[in-house]
Amino acid sequence: MTQYRHFIKTVGGPVTGHVFSAEEGADGHCQVANLAYSAAVSMDWLDETFAT
Repeated sequence: MTQYRHFIKTVGGPVTGHVFSAEEGADGHCQVANLAYSAAVSMDWLDETFAT
């Protein structure tokens, strides 16, 4: 979580963050317990970020 907070504070440009939780079943490293949900969150972000 320390690296995440550091990145959010120091990255240049707009930032959108999502911390996966145990309730979502995706709190482990790389969200391996719920890859479908992790992919859905990533794809939603891409849609929102690059939609024209």
